[in-house]
Amino acid sequence: MRGLADVWLIGTLTRDPELKRLDGGAELCELGLAVDERLKRGDEWVDRANFFEVRVWGHQGESCAAHLSTGSHVAVRGRLRQERWQTPEGFKRSKVVVIAEHVLFLPSSTRPET
Repeated sequence: MRGLADVWLIGTLTRDPELKRLDGGAELCELGLAVDERLKRGDEWVDRANFFEVRVWGHQGESCAAHLSTGSHVAVRGRLRQERWQTPEGFKRSKVVVIAEHVLFLPSSTRPET
């Protein structure tokens, strides 16, 4: 059975998009995305931010780099990918990134509610 690693995120960019042109001509745009969640701790509700690295390929990535900036609100549909590597010191590392399939630019007046 195949697994499912699809995700929808609505949040705010934490930094300006970074557009890279890779060998072979492919465009990759990297976004930092903060997504707030509201948790109940005791009798109080507290907000907590979750931070995600989002990668957007091709023309969609170019569009993100051209039209988005720190503080922009976006909705992202994509899939999760775990990357693994080993440091020069021999330590194993991993992180989960979001590979965007669709990025929707939201009006700046909208703030995602939790």
